[in-house]
Amino acid sequence: MAGHKWLENILDLIFPVVCAGCGAEGGYLCVPCQQKIEPPAPRCWVCSKNSVFGKNHPACCGKNIALDGLMVTADYHVRFIQDLIANLKYNSVSAIAKSFGLLMADYLVRNDLLDFFSSSLVTSIPLHKRRQNSRGFNQAELIAQNFAGNLRLSYTPTLERRLNNPRQVDLERHERLENVRDLFRIRASLSLAGKKIILVDDVATTGATLNECAKVLKQNQAAEVWGLVVARN
Repeated sequence: MAGHKWLENILDLIFPVVCAGCGAEGGYLCVPCQQKIEPPAPRCWVCSKNSVFGKNHPACCGKNIALDGLMVTADYHVRFIQDLIANLKYNSVSAIAKSFGLLMADYLVRNDLLDFFSSSLVTSIPLHKRRQNSRGFNQAELIAQNFAGNLRLSYTPTLERRLNNPRQVDLERHERLENVRDLFRIRASLSLAGKKIILVDDVATTGATLNECAKVLKQNQAAEVWGLVVARN
């Protein structure tokens, strides 16, 4: 991580950082552009029909559904959102996590959700150690830490990934459920009894990874698990 940060600082001196939305210098996502971002209509992540803040419909809460709802802060089809996600994830521009953390915090503020999540524990989807060492950081963890810091919530890494499985993005929809089955485990000596948890990731597609993590968290007595992502593709 230190090596990536050093490289970022050098590149910032040579090529000034500009907003992905408007090109203004100073940051990867300026405040005016951030405030113009409209989240997609909230939908139940199971059936994709409209719902309040992405909460599951009662009829969609089957025995294999552990994630209580999914909050999506930006439209994936906005090109500069895709560019920011790609630069964070694949080009090691870790500073973008700060912008995404602020975007997520603003989503809760705009939607009057601060009281609902006031005592929540924030956590993130873990990477396998091999993949994290290769990338230099876990983008979901950086976003979650920035988000939690903005709202003065507690961030705790709760999960570990058992295997370095194939990337979800490379798989067909029907393969994704099997790819994440039994993939995660709880960290040792961690008590989640009665906790409301906000589970952060950068992008959701089917929701399979978030749901599998939610299963493990609820097996360890978490009361509610809500997903929070930058975008859903």
